[in-house]
Amino acid sequence: MTRVLCLWLPDWPVQRVRRDAAADGAEVGSSPVPADGSSRPPLVLYRSGRRGKEVAACCRACRRAGVRVGTPLAEVPLCVPDALCEEHDPAADRAALADLADLFSRRLSPRVGLADAGEDDEPCGLAADVTGCGHLFNGERALTRFAVRLARGEGLAARAATAGCAGAAWGLARFGPDRAAVLGENEDDGRLLTLPAAALRLPAKLLRTLRELGVTTVGGVRALPRASLPSRFGPAVAERLDQFFGGGAEPVEPVRPPAPVVATWEGEHAPAARDAVGRVCDRLLADALARLPVGRGVREATFVFTPDGRGPEVTVPLATARPTAEAGRLSKLLTLRLDRHKLPPPRRVVLTVTAHERLRVSRGTLFGDGGEGEGELADLIETLSGRLGADRVCVAEPTGDPLPERSFRLVPALTAGLADYPVPSEWLPGTRPATLLDPPEPVRVLSLVPDGPPFRLTRRGRGKIDLPAVWGPERIESGWWDGPDVRRDYWRAETESGERIWLFRDLRTGKWFLHGLFA
Repeated sequence: MTRVLCLWLPDWPVQRVRRDAAADGAEVGSSPVPADGSSRPPLVLYRSGRRGKEVAACCRACRRAGVRVGTPLAEVPLCVPDALCEEHDPAADRAALADLADLFSRRLSPRVGLADAGEDDEPCGLAADVTGCGHLFNGERALTRFAVRLARGEGLAARAATAGCAGAAWGLARFGPDRAAVLGENEDDGRLLTLPAAALRLPAKLLRTLRELGVTTVGGVRALPRASLPSRFGPAVAERLDQFFGGGAEPVEPVRPPAPVVATWEGEHAPAARDAVGRVCDRLLADALARLPVGRGVREATFVFTPDGRGPEVTVPLATARPTAEAGRLSKLLTLRLDRHKLPPPRRVVLTVTAHERLRVSRGTLFGDGGEGEGELADLIETLSGRLGADRVCVAEPTGDPLPERSFRLVPALTAGLADYPVPSEWLPGTRPATLLDPPEPVRVLSLVPDGPPFRLTRRGRGKIDLPAVWGPERIESGWWDGPDVRRDYWRAETESGERIWLFRDLRTGKWFLHGLFA
């Protein structure tokens, strides 16, 4: 059965303009952010209308003050005197959405496209075909939350929903009560019927007609006689109803990734010295960077060395923790990668930039917090990955699973980049150990009462250990849909020597296990 995830970006044009301005190192309208840390100045985007310049999009503060889409630009200062006005650029909005879709296609699902927001609205979100992807994230709910976190890592506020079709997923993401919602495959349509009629993505003229008739919800539209819909409202209402409830085809049209950039060198003589090969590679890097679109940097690239004479080609992949347009940095990473290969004198070298992304420029502040730490972390990840291998340097990515051994997964740091994953509350210091034992170590435990707190345990080879301080229990269970039933009571305990350990009692068997050691 098809499963579709839709990501809605509230005030997308405004978010895009502010994000791009921050990346350029200046606030929108050349007005600095207030030093007292207050919110940014109100922002209005305008376009040319039939009666002159009018509002195309605005921030939440402007809407609270009474500014609406279509309001004449001359009336904006009457509502918001300090509003900044910028010209709306729909092409830039679509290009930025395409960049975001390219990122999601490598982290979430290979089929990611722009979501259809209706005839009257420009795209302001993404749609992804996530059929068969849920198990990779330990469930669709964790997958949906990951999509929201991924957008947040790009500096964007977002809401997401997963359902059996794009129409239902878009309606839940746009108008549902939850930031990350999932409509199960066998779940009834009750949640969908209460959504406003605008969730059907109907034109504004049709919505006004329905509102005049007293029809304001999806359920009210569905209750209208089906046979009379085309004659009363045209074909749009019946078509959108079918798409909303899964009866009409609405496939996800994936956004094509940016075309790779290729630079080639071919010489009459094959350079044998490593320095000469390095100069050839530096020349190719400079050529490729010059061909990249403005404001984009290399994320993944591949060097292919064709030897002089017979012999197999040598392929050297190159990846960065964040997009970069610095030739020196890429040259340093390539040197680390070449040290791990036996490279014959090449007659031909081809550089292919397979992935390039928008550059993320951190803004400096008075006290120097301008992203230096992030840059140093990226350098460290790239250096270690170059020396040890990309699969040897990993980061822990939360999965949302309650079981400790399945609550995270290790992904290569170069693939994960520098995404800011919100730390789950149960991961806060003091609540989870720094080291998990795999598998948990069986122990013998003594308690004063059955099912009570332990006061002494016996570890194999270490004898009896008294536990003067114990905290708990914390009940952790797995869902009925998630494999074998797991029910545990966890206890944090402190030994006489001051060491803190993490124990659990298997409620099905009554046996005790040592599962973790605190730092």
